[in-house]
Amino acid sequence: MWFHGAVRAAMAVMAAGVVSGASSYTEDLTIRPLPHVSKVAAHFSFELTTSTNGSTHFDVFPKSIRQVIQKYGVDELHLTFTSGLWRHAQWGSVLGNGPYGVSLQATLQDPSQWTGLTQQLAGLISASLNKLDASTVYPLQSSPSTLHGMLPREELCTENLSPWIKLLPCRAHAGLGGWIRPLAVLDSDFLSMALHVSNEVDASGQRQLRLRQTLTVVRRVKSDWTLASLLDISTSSVCPVAQSSLVTTELFTADASSLRAGASVLYVSSTDDSIYHHVMPLESITSSLSQPWLTSAALAPLPQAYFVSGHRYLTGFGQIQGGIGLRLANTHPTDTIRVSYHESMPWYLKVYFSTVKISVNGEEVDPLTVLHIVPSVQDHPYELSFQVDIAPQSQVLMAYSFDKAFLPMGLHPPDANRGFDVPAASWTAQGTTLFTEPLLVPLPTPDFSMPYNVIVLTSTVVAMSFGIIINALLRHERKTNNLTWLLQKIGAVLSKVTKKDKID
Repeated sequence: MWFHGAVRAAMAVMAAGVVSGASSYTEDLTIRPLPHVSKVAAHFSFELTTSTNGSTHFDVFPKSIRQVIQKYGVDELHLTFTSGLWRHAQWGSVLGNGPYGVSLQATLQDPSQWTGLTQQLAGLISASLNKLDASTVYPLQSSPSTLHGMLPREELCTENLSPWIKLLPCRAHAGLGGWIRPLAVLDSDFLSMALHVSNEVDASGQRQLRLRQTLTVVRRVKSDWTLASLLDISTSSVCPVAQSSLVTTELFTADASSLRAGASVLYVSSTDDSIYHHVMPLESITSSLSQPWLTSAALAPLPQAYFVSGHRYLTGFGQIQGGIGLRLANTHPTDTIRVSYHESMPWYLKVYFSTVKISVNGEEVDPLTVLHIVPSVQDHPYELSFQVDIAPQSQVLMAYSFDKAFLPMGLHPPDANRGFDVPAASWTAQGTTLFTEPLLVPLPTPDFSMPYNVIVLTSTVVAMSFGIIINALLRHERKTNNLTWLLQKIGAVLSKVTKKDKID
């Protein structure tokens, strides 16, 4: 008990410092029921801002993050861990999203600091970010000082989530951070964890650091689900450092009785007039964790958020040649939508850009008039991008071929027969960026048993040769005494006499 009391006392002191200082901290949880698929999406958002003008004092802003930003001259940083694919046709507008695996994008004053930044973040988040080297990283075309890299094979687990939670002012002891249970979070159909940092100048000319941490989960629930069953929690407390701790429920009705937890403040969504945000402070729902969160009146159908869908897939067969196909479809009945598409390909897939075929709205077009291609140079990834206007009820189709490189044995992962992961592609439409599925490409693999066979054969030959040589050098004919010699001679004479008698 004394430990929890000390924690609350320390938080109170920190809260007093925040109120009097230049830092601010807010936290928010957005809950989106998806009754038609028996799921619920929960989006945690924690935002912390602090001034950096000539100050070396740290109050609630993470010291480790601030030191990394200042040491490597980072103006902006976006780090996401994503497991799964956001099904926008079923789940609506994106709450938190990223390409499958790990994605890191950073704007640096000196791009040569990228290696140091990735190594520092790798130790901070306990991830293999040091693998983001020249073979996976490329600069953005619009901003050469902004580098972007992806690791589609990196998985999100508790060793990444735990240091992420420790960056929160109250960690998992109080506030909405106390509602994050690693076991419940990892048991989700979709999981995305993000860290966004910006070193910016506000309207008054003061430089400030802004840290925004987000966590998005989509979990299966029963019809009478509660907050306790959704997040696997039993208690709740308010973080004293936070200026506001809000729980927002997205519904398609303005009726406040849809929430059984109690009264709420109603807002209309800025992106969709049919969505109503029912906002409640955290301290008012601490006793409602075990009560059903919604009534049957709140189970309205989800409107369609985006009208452009994308799908990328592998073509061909075998371990020598292959190809990739793409389909972008506009399902809107009347509107033409502009779509920007981008993908990066690893250097070991030798793309034949002369084989690119693309059709827009049912008509084949010259790829040279549409595509922007950045070839691979010195093991850097390829880049392919285009921007087109897709007519209503139409689609864009693209396909091309590639050869699979023969890699040295040392460049293969331990489970080389699984294949190599190709990062997800992205498309931007209606002001939102969405991602395709990652691809798994099998490459020609050497006979990994051959070194073992050579070692076994060589060891056997050497052992046998060594044994023969030692035997020849150390083995001598056994010496006999005179009595034994005499007995041998007598035996020989007797055998001759016996044979002669038999002949006669």
